Amino acid sequence: MFPFQKKPRHAPTKLQLKAWNAYVKTHFGPVKEILWDRGNSKFPIQIAVIAPSPERNYYTLVTLGMIMHKMRCPSGIPNRLELAIRLPADWELDNIRERWYWPIRWLRLLARIPKEVNTRFEHGHTMDNGRFLTQESEIRGFAFHRPGEEISAVELPRGDLFDVLCLIPIYEDELTYATACDTDKLFARMDENMRLGPVDMKRRNVCQ
Repeated sequence: MFPFQKKPRHAPTKLQLKAWNAYVKTHFGPVKEILWDRGNSKFPIQIAVIAPSPERNYYTLVTLGMIMHKMRCPSGIPNRLELAIRLPADWELDNIRERWYWPIRWLRLLARIPKEVNTRFEHGHTMDNGRFLTQESEIRGFAFHRPGEEISAVELPRGDLFDVLCLIPIYEDELTYATACDTDKLFARMDENMRLGPVDMKRRNVCQ
């Protein structure tokens, strides 16, 4: 850091960055680039891009900034989070049409919600967007799912737990089913690729 360069006003601590870096590199892969959030100076949400690889033939987008906010959670539930989404290897990340841009928009919108309305997210929660994600699809909400059963939350100082939740786009019927019954029952209807693979906006509706 240059002698007269000021530390950013809103940025994760060194320990938070260390935990984030270790988690992302281990479970998602090396970061190719960072999409900087220049539109919100009070609570900026950067997005890391992990490029497709032979082992993981899809993009992974992971937020950076949500970890700064400590959510009120029961003991044992991660109270510091980031969000992620997996996208097909042919996804047009540089295209600003909503058909391609919605993952970036919604990652940033959702990452700010716990701080803005004093709530929390955890595995199994759902979110109704109130409208279709794009004109080309009837998907209109998200379910939050852990990146993998073998992945554990990271312990931080002062008893905090850090984890990442992946967004699974879901249909209105699936959203209704998850709300009326249980999200784990919805997940049980999905195959492994639906839960842990890249987004498929044309996948079958498991509640029809």
